[in-house]
Amino acid sequence: MHNVKPPQAHPHLKAKSKKQQLLEERFTEIERENRILLEKMTNILQNPKGISHANAHLTQPVLQASV
Repeated sequence: MHNVKPPQAHPHLKAKSKKQQLLEERFTEIERENRILLEKMTNILQNPKGISHANAHLTQPVLQASV
């Protein structure tokens, strides 16, 4: 006598919930990074000089130490 029944279903294996969770976490991180980038771009466009005060130190000349 042979077993002709289809294999037993294991829905928890088909769902791949860990993979789905990792994808959702990655998408959340991408959305966060996009929001930060958008905020930076907005600050650049709203500032007449294109540089925010938070980054002003990047444009100031470097003082050379006297030798």
